[in-house]
Formats: sequence, C-alpha cells, structure tokens
Amino acid sequence: MAVFVALGAFLMTLAGGWVAQRVTDRRHLVLGFFGGALLYLAAAEILPEAHHEHPARSTLLCTVAGVGFIWLVVGIAD
Repeated sequence: MAVFVALGAFLMTLAGGWVAQRVTDRRHLVLGFFGGALLYLAAAEILPEAHHEHPARSTLLCTVAGVGFIWLVVGIAD
C-alpha cells in the first residue's frame, strides 16, 4: 500500500511541475487557489485536532510559537 501512495505522490509532483510550467501567465491565480486550499486544510483538519485531549494553554503556546517561527523565517528569507 505504501508503494502506491509513494507512486501517487511522485506522479502528482510531476503533474504539478508540468502545470506550473504551463500556466506562467496565470500563476498568481494558481498560487492563490492552492494557498486558499492550504488555509482551508489548516482550519478544517489541523486546528480542531489540536483541541482534542490536549491542554488549551500548551496548544495555544505551541501555535503562537509556530506562527512566530514562520514569521521569523519569512522575514529572514525576504
């Protein structure tokens, strides 16, 4: 089963690279769409899971630390 998942990920990576090369004039639309899809994934799947069986204070602190870390990395890279 893991081989099929890895094969699917490989094929989707190739397809994504091919699409990215083909839509150079509409890249901003593609990036916006997939950025929104990623935000939906975080809001719908990851954040509700963070509230189950975990103390609220440590979950909040880890979330704020993660946001701060990404903010720092983006600030350094930019």
